[in-house]
Amino acid sequence: MSIGIEVLGSGPVVILLHSSLSSKDQWKNLVKQLSAGFTCVNVDLQGYGSEANKAVHSPYTLQCEVERIQLFLQQQALSGPYYLVGHSFGGAVALRFADALKQQVKALCVFEPVAFHLLDEAHQNRQQVSELAVRMNNVTAIEAAALFTNYWNGEGYFAALPKQIQQGLAGMMPKVALDFEAIINEPKTVSDYAASISANVLLITGQKSRSAAKAVVDVIEGHVHHVTKIEVNGGHMAPLMQSSLVNPLIMDYLYSNQ
Repeated sequence: MSIGIEVLGSGPVVILLHSSLSSKDQWKNLVKQLSAGFTCVNVDLQGYGSEANKAVHSPYTLQCEVERIQLFLQQQALSGPYYLVGHSFGGAVALRFADALKQQVKALCVFEPVAFHLLDEAHQNRQQVSELAVRMNNVTAIEAAALFTNYWNGEGYFAALPKQIQQGLAGMMPKVALDFEAIINEPKTVSDYAASISANVLLITGQKSRSAAKAVVDVIEGHVHHVTKIEVNGGHMAPLMQSSLVNPLIMDYLYSNQ
């Protein structure tokens, strides 16, 4: 085990990547189920979970996370083929990892990767997300946390949370800003991913999700090869709030690609 990365189980290596404002704990139930057939590499992305109190160096990019995970895999002698699971920001990292390692990645399961860099700059949804990032940068941390969580969960969500949780989320807003920066400034295009990603891809989306998240799913489905799309009766945070819907889909897909 390395700080921020836990390994459990035996078999082919599956790397699990969580969303912003989360940690590797979001996958703990899935890891328990997968560890009988896979070596689960459960990652705290920089700035979250056990990595929350460590400095995140700028410029922060998706490639920073890819290189960090690659180094860990090399140090632990964990070789491919690799399987990837990612949600939201973790999904964007997973796509970049699959792009970097190409044929070494066998299967990729992503729930609404927020890879907004794959949308044209003039796309309405990309502009909407960029405007959200600007608004968040010009208010207090607590106001930014409300903007971000309400965007993904609906108006009133943040206000209904206990004050202690609100403060905890506010404390992570500087890292959320870096996540936005990494996504918007990522130079890879959907054509790049179409050329580099040879893995089988499971795209999961929620019926109640934001149009921006759905737009990214649609552009990936329209360009990347070997894609299967499944829609669930939930929103963007379904992997956390409705894991009983999402985890079986991921498990079935991973085992079907062994």
